[in-house]
Amino acid sequence: MKKLKEDQKNNSENEVVEIVLYGDKNRKKKYECVGVLLEENSKKIKIGFNAIKGIVEDYLDIDKENIITITKINTQDIKVFE
Repeated sequence: MKKLKEDQKNNSENEVVEIVLYGDKNRKKKYECVGVLLEENSKKIKIGFNAIKGIVEDYLDIDKENIITITKINTQDIKVFE
């Protein structure tokens, strides 16, 4: 898997991603989530979900071996519901 953060070296905007991942050791349950890519190394990624005044309150550390797909989301496609 290519490191997603490599594309972000000169970009201050957050990378929003949609992830489909296995949620159990037997790889039978699948989950989907959307969040902000906070950190990435060769084995794991950290995805943030909620922030208050720029401080991330909730996040997941996900082993890359459990990721089925990861897709970048164009932030201009995100709509605010009122």
